[in-house]
Amino acid sequence: MPTALIAALTAAVVAIAALVLAAGPAASAAREYVARLAATDSTDSTHAPQIRRPWLLERRFQALIALALMGPILWRGAHGAVADTIVALPLVAVMGVACCVDAVSHRLPNRLLGWAALWLIAAT
Repeated sequence: MPTALIAALTAAVVAIAALVLAAGPAASAAREYVARLAATDSTDSTHAPQIRRPWLLERRFQALIALALMGPILWRGAHGAVADTIVALPLVAVMGVACCVDAVSHRLPNRLLGWAALWLIAAT
């Protein structure tokens, strides 16, 4: 098998795994995080965030965001930067979910940021 074909297949598998990660466990963690914030909203109104646009955390929307963010990275990977692409795809997918949490509650979830940091540590 040619090396270019193996690299393209590897990038495609990583892209699919990153998409499943963004729409699955990462979106679930984001919804749980925002639900905990909303629960503390009723007990402590001085520092509680205002929850806006919760539909941003739905699975379908997270999959669309991940696809939109990963598209340019896959394009770059198709033109020779395969290793960088494989490292960046899961990171961008998880950070897209974290950005949606920030848009909903103006807080960044430490669990998602921790996943991104661990991925970078493992990949480099």
